[in-house]
Amino acid sequence: MDLSKMNLSSYLPTMPYKVRELFDKATNIVMNYTETETKVVEATNDESWGPAGKLLQDLSQLSYSNVHYYELMGMLWKRCFTQDKRLWRRTYK
Repeated sequence: MDLSKMNLSSYLPTMPYKVRELFDKATNIVMNYTETETKVVEATNDESWGPAGKLLQDLSQLSYSNVHYYELMGMLWKRCFTQDKRLWRRTYK
């Protein structure tokens, strides 16, 4: 089996929740996301339910800091407008 041709993100919808959670954490580490960017990714994931109130409150508090604000808005812009347009839940959330 040629692993270089495998696209793991295409298997995400069928993975059990815990495996998917571990995959997301590994992706965040590999992509070298900050804590703020990781929270934005978690809030704008492709799950059918919305983000938790605590997560939204954390993002709201982070938006008051100049440094975190630019990280937060940069990742939001990237997640909503520059990636695959078929992932409509990200923008909807």
